[in-house]
Amino acid sequence: MAAFVPADITSATTEGALLQIAQKLQEEEQNYTPAEGVARQNRVNVAINTDTGLATISATLPVTTVLGAGGAMTVTAVEYAVDA
Repeated sequence: MAAFVPADITSATTEGALLQIAQKLQEEEQNYTPAEGVARQNRVNVAINTDTGLATISATLPVTTVLGAGGAMTVTAVEYAVDA
């Protein structure tokens, strides 16, 4: 996928930024051309209901977890739209 550029997010609110990021991820998935034999990913979905004025965001992302010395768990998303 393309590199994330914070300047691409123009919303002044956290909610707006979340929607923009989800839409950007969905667009990147749609534009990504996997290598032959590699399945296209469809992990992020954004549905806009114009009747109610609501957006629904669904994301299933691979993550890694690391347990720190103090017992705190760190969860990090893993890039998934790569040809492995």
